[in-house]
Amino acid sequence: CLALSSLTVPTFSNFFLYFLSALSIESPSLTEIQAAELLLYQAANLKNNNQNCTKISAMAKYLTSEVAVRAANEGVQIFGGYGYTKEFPVEKFYRDAKLCTIGEGTSEIQKLVISREVMKE
Repeated sequence: CLALSSLTVPTFSNFFLYFLSALSIESPSLTEIQAAELLLYQAANLKNNNQNCTKISAMAKYLTSEVAVRAANEGVQIFGGYGYTKEFPVEKFYRDAKLCTIGEGTSEIQKLVISREVMKE
């Protein structure tokens, strides 16, 4: 019984340290995700109240797509070389997130919309 517990402790501690390092990598992403979500809710609230939401909507689309790419990239980093294989879903998450910055109003177009709206103010 004592031999079994001594074998499992190093394994658990290694897993725990790996888990903590993964959390330290993901903490900035979690903060960015929360900020993007709040901006998205603000844009939805403006739209629901029939107010001008062009600038906030462009900001929300820009930020959420960029945050998605950064979070997916960090996921690929955590998985290392396996992050690029089709065996793990993180590879698909990265491809899908990157499409958000390219399709339906690229990030560059969203920046132009934001700039134009700020100049109007």
